[in-house]
Amino acid sequence: MWDVAGQWWPIDQGGLSDVIDAGGDRKWFGLRWDHIDDELVMRFTPSKTSDTTGKSVTYPLTLAPMVLEELEHWPPERRVGPVIVSEATGLPYVTRAISDRWADDRKAAGVSPKVWARDLRASAITEARASVASTDDAAKVAGHSSVKTTASVYDRAEQEAAERFAESRIKLRERNGNGSGNAR
Repeated sequence: MWDVAGQWWPIDQGGLSDVIDAGGDRKWFGLRWDHIDDELVMRFTPSKTSDTTGKSVTYPLTLAPMVLEELEHWPPERRVGPVIVSEATGLPYVTRAISDRWADDRKAAGVSPKVWARDLRASAITEARASVASTDDAAKVAGHSSVKTTASVYDRAEQEAAERFAESRIKLRERNGNGSGNAR
């Protein structure tokens, strides 16, 4: 969430930004329109990897229907600077406002209050893995330098994995003429 919506840092903290809130004595870092090319491919280096592995994330937004729906509201001439901005200020949101909006949306959708916006990343990885996307592909999209991180932390499809495992055993038994699995 931080990388997409962005983060406000104290003005004297390292890094250059052209998005300044002079009244709040801070500067902003996050997803900008120039991270999205004319073919709607997003290429972005998350803050978590920028100082360590340098891994970037690439994603074809043309294959993200809800994103495309939102982009209809943003004509090309308005696609400048930060991607997510407050309608009231024209500046990126502060963290509290994003959290409040997430809580409202989560509640309206009937999603458990235990779910954080950051859980959506793991949900996306879990969903893709459940539909047979490779762990290697998931790691690349997540910007992970190791598939171990993707598999052990972000792929939460343990129940789905157990079900696939059990179903494959049943299918093998059926192919071998032992549908019940009780014969020896």
